[in-house]
Amino acid sequence: MRFDVTAPERESFWLLLEAPHVEVCRRPPTDHDDLVVRATAEALVRWQLGEMSLGDAMAAGRMQVDGPLELERMVAAWGGSGTVAAFAAALAAGAT
Repeated sequence: MRFDVTAPERESFWLLLEAPHVEVCRRPPTDHDDLVVRATAEALVRWQLGEMSLGDAMAAGRMQVDGPLELERMVAAWGGSGTVAAFAAALAAGAT
């Protein structure tokens, strides 16, 4: 799965999900991307924090997903449910 971050600078990274391992790569691990997510850095973070749904980000033109619908649905479910969101909630609650 490739993530193209389009702003402030263009940068790509790949997320490999091969249970039970997850890996982030800065170079293409294969010659085929199962799914491509294009987003600004701000939209990607706001989506992960749960401040913006994937649908809202796509409607606003801040995120685009290209690939099979079942993978798009899987990615959409990640927004607001990751460790970034839990960390932000802990910070907001005053945890250190």
